[in-house]
Amino acid sequence: MRKVFFVFLKVSSLILAVLSMSVQAGAVTTQTATRVTSIQMYQDSSGTTNGFVYFTVENNGTRSALPSCTTNATAWFVNNAADRETEKAQVSLLMMAYSQGRPIYIQGRSNCKSGIELAEYIWVSN
Repeated sequence: MRKVFFVFLKVSSLILAVLSMSVQAGAVTTQTATRVTSIQMYQDSSGTTNGFVYFTVENNGTRSALPSCTTNATAWFVNNAADRETEKAQVSLLMMAYSQGRPIYIQGRSNCKSGIELAEYIWVSN
C-alpha cells in the first residue's frame, strides 16, 4: 500500500507541475550550468528590504535570449523569499550550491523586478 501511495503522489506531482507550467505566461528563459557568485537580500533605493533575494552567477553558462525587461545576464531574483515555502526552498538550494561550488540551472518566465529577471525554477547539478 505504501508503494502505491508513493507512486500516486509522484504521478500527481508530475501532472500538477505540467499543468502549472502550461498556464503561466511569458517566454521561458534558461541559464545552463553556472555557479552562484553571490546571494544577498535586495534593498531598494530607500534601504528597505522587501523579501526579494538577489543572486548573481558566473558568466560562463549559456543563457537564452534575455527578456526585454532586463539587460543583466548574470543577475536573478528569487521572488519574495520571506513569505513562501517554494522561494525559501530556492534560497536553500542557492546557499547549498554556493557553499559546495556546485553548478545550478535556472529557468525564468520573462518576469522582472527592478530590471532583473525572477527565477522560477532552480535546480542543482552534480
